[in-house]
Amino acid sequence: MLHDSASLETHPEPVRGLNVMIVTPDDTLRSHVTTYLREHGCRAIGADRMPAMGRLQSEPFNLLVLDAQLDPIDGFEALRRVRAVSELPIIMITQNRRDEIDCVVGLELGADDFLAAPLNPRELLARGRAILRRIGRSRFFDAENRSGGWRFIGWELRRRTRTLTDPSARVVDLTRNEYALLCTFLEAPRQALSRVQLMRATRPHEDTFDRSIDGQVLRL
Repeated sequence: MLHDSASLETHPEPVRGLNVMIVTPDDTLRSHVTTYLREHGCRAIGADRMPAMGRLQSEPFNLLVLDAQLDPIDGFEALRRVRAVSELPIIMITQNRRDEIDCVVGLELGADDFLAAPLNPRELLARGRAILRRIGRSRFFDAENRSGGWRFIGWELRRRTRTLTDPSARVVDLTRNEYALLCTFLEAPRQALSRVQLMRATRPHEDTFDRSIDGQVLRL
């Protein structure tokens, strides 16, 4: 169970934007970020360690900012526990900009984004809004499965000709692997697919641990 005795800093202003929980043992960072977010119309609550899971589920938070350096459980363990029961968007804070291992581990455990300390509150706010816009769009995403392909938010993928057209009816060129990757996503709407699943779908006869799939997803 996550701790329920965290030291919290509350603010009475009405909610007008992001509803954020910032969890970091760094008092200065926590104060700086919460102050900035409140000044920009957000409801921001700070904690020096993870609060009880019940608080995250009972209050209308739509973003969790989680420091990797926590005690007595670290941020990655806290992330794992939150992600096991919630789809709450999470931005992780890492202390080392060059520590790619932290980023990879965090993303594999379900983090939505990563920021390195010293943290820029303006960038945090922009990334938080971007995550929520992306989630908001996905709620209205419906891929209409037709006999000849799919239609989704103005785009159309025709299976017979293997062509993709954008909302203005222009043809978008796809490589063989990009076409297979897009079909895989459309066949599994609102599902989280692992790197191995994507590799098997697009390159069934190649090494399923090839990191090049990351670049393909980014381009697509």
